[in-house]
Amino acid sequence: AATAPAPAPAHPAAGATAAAAPDIPIANVKAHLSQLQSIATANGGNRAHGRAGYQASLNYVKAKLDAAGFTTRVQQFSASGRTG
Repeated sequence: AATAPAPAPAHPAAGATAAAAPDIPIANVKAHLSQLQSIATANGGNRAHGRAGYQASLNYVKAKLDAAGFTTRVQQFSASGRTG
């Protein structure tokens, strides 16, 4: 009976290194969470899909990513009878 050869071990390509996770200060994270909470508070405590708080949250996140140099695109979808 013929035996299949053993698979080659997985190794990164020569010279390749894994990128380190970015160092994100907790204060930056808290500032964004605070802003998202402010959006919810201004919209009756709600940021649910299809509601004004959702749209405001989407606009906030998109603006931050655009300002950081990312190319963003909003994909509309429907869920529970709401489109956003």
